Amino acid sequence: MGRFAAENEKTPLLKSGQTFKVNVQIVNPSAESVFAGGRVKVNALKDWNVSQDQDVHEIAPGNVATFSFDVTVPPEGHPELYPNRIYPLTADLFDVDGKRVSVTHTVVAVDIQKKGHEVLLTDNWVSANMPWAEWTCATYRHVSVPDAANGQEIVDALWTKLGDGTEVYALQSGDRSGRRRAATWKKMAEGVVEFDLKKPRHLTRIFFWESRTNDRTEAPIAVKLSYSADGETFSEPEECAIEWGAEVKDLSRQAEIRFPAKSARYVRLAFTANPVNKRKVMSLDEVWIMGLGE
Repeated sequence: MGRFAAENEKTPLLKSGQTFKVNVQIVNPSAESVFAGGRVKVNALKDWNVSQDQDVHEIAPGNVATFSFDVTVPPEGHPELYPNRIYPLTADLFDVDGKRVSVTHTVVAVDIQKKGHEVLLTDNWVSANMPWAEWTCATYRHVSVPDAANGQEIVDALWTKLGDGTEVYALQSGDRSGRRRAATWKKMAEGVVEFDLKKPRHLTRIFFWESRTNDRTEAPIAVKLSYSADGETFSEPEECAIEWGAEVKDLSRQAEIRFPAKSARYVRLAFTANPVNKRKVMSLDEVWIMGLGE
């Protein structure tokens, strides 16, 4: 799987539902021995239709035998077809006793359009390898203003700087490997961030990932969502409880909120801190805003 898989000129780019030919060549490299024959089989992923195995007759020393198979890609809309992904094909050669004596492989790509499919809209490094993602140049900013006199503080780790100078911070890093790249609000009952998707998009849902910490009470317990087309006039905030998934030791939990048919460029998120946290700290690892591809 890779972002540029379909752009490799040596990787065939197919259409969903397309039937194509796969030629398998069997070479007898021996200068003396005859290959006694057997069977050749082509394998593909589940729901890819492949024509039947073929018998292989004797192949004289140094000779080549070619076998042609028909392979059909699953139809459009199949749940296992993704854009920017490569799909393997293998060919197995069995001798007359049924023992596999040789195997080879190749890959193909399938031209799948993202339009109308749910995609990740808030860029991070996952976008490079996530089939359903669009590069939107989305960014976010902190709206909350900490009161330093009362010990309030916002800590947001710089993850990287893009070639155009854009700085990418924790909530878009895509890094959940435990290196504590997280946005943290200290002694603040609420932390507000605002995402800019750069143009209005049809939104579907949002994912949150908690920080990898032993103190689960650092995760926010609720979020108020508001939306805007111009960044000035926002909708009335809609409060939603954040229902974190099952706890798994040493792994960050995930939560999800579905949007009821929203279209917006700006998404403002006001997170509510858990009042039982003894250190008065709230932290969040990732925010993924999803919407329809264009």
